[in-house]
Amino acid sequence: MQSNGALSAKQRKEINRRDSILRAFNKTDTSLNNLLQRLEQYVVNFNQINNNLSNELDTADISEKLPSTIRRIAKIKLQAETHKSSTLRYLYVLRNNLDQLQKRLDSWQRSLDRIDNQLILNQTELIKYTKDSIILKTIPTDSVLRALFLSSAKTPFCCGSKQIRPIGAACLK
Repeated sequence: MQSNGALSAKQRKEINRRDSILRAFNKTDTSLNNLLQRLEQYVVNFNQINNNLSNELDTADISEKLPSTIRRIAKIKLQAETHKSSTLRYLYVLRNNLDQLQKRLDSWQRSLDRIDNQLILNQTELIKYTKDSIILKTIPTDSVLRALFLSSAKTPFCCGSKQIRPIGAACLK
């Protein structure tokens, strides 16, 4: 029976042998590193797209308040057509209400423009990836390199203060 010291020495020797192979490979061929960097960039971008879709695309508030805003505008229109609207004070009140509604609509429009711009950026990124056949179709055939490539794709990495877990890692198996 082997002692724990012998097992750890054996494990250390195996780790050193594997690391020396990888170091030798990294010095001679950078294509795998380039693929890994592109894959990591894809993962970061896909995670960003996922975050954008989940956080910034909430239009529920607009959808909820839009019917009451439309009813309010219709009511102001009806009131403006009555004989009461002939006084300057009454017209001022109606104008003030319309100005408040305009501010709300402008705010909604800015929000929807931001969402639209973000969706266009997401679409542009996704189209770019579908045209890049290298990363999507090239996985190393060598078993050691494939294992390194796939394990790197599964490894979470840090971006700023958050740890990012690749979303496509399970798909690469």
